[in-house]
Amino acid sequence: VVTRIAQVVDSLLFGDVHVDSAIRDSFIVHSTGTAPIIVNAVTLSGLFPNEYNFSFQSGITLPYSISPNDSLIVYIDFKPKDIEQRNANVIITLNKSASCSIVKPLLLFGRGVQPLVDIRSRTLAIGRVCVGTTFDTTIIIRNPGNAPLIIDSIM
Repeated sequence: VVTRIAQVVDSLLFGDVHVDSAIRDSFIVHSTGTAPIIVNAVTLSGLFPNEYNFSFQSGITLPYSISPNDSLIVYIDFKPKDIEQRNANVIITLNKSASCSIVKPLLLFGRGVQPLVDIRSRTLAIGRVCVGTTFDTTIIIRNPGNAPLIIDSIM
């Protein structure tokens, strides 16, 4: 009896990544049957597929045949373009005549993080201040972002 089975993890968790920064992870498509499987396509879908990219080891192109007990490494790069959850899916399409198994979509979880500056008043109404005197006021700076805001100096 010939069996063709592909095994893949259910998800990749990228965690918190600063907006416009990239992080790489990978997953393995493993052939566990008695005959090769053929990977015809790898595609991205879901809410934010354009914030993820995939690639393979140098020289590997699709379609790609995976022998029994061998594997294919797929690299995933996550580069969030905005804050908060930026999830997507990886769809792996196998040659229908070459595999009895269907690979479920691989879920990609990542969150874009970035501090944001919100200053309530953009101008100060100081009025007349004589040379040599001081003027006290309060400026409220808020961070509506989802990462720490570090202020090194105010000029």
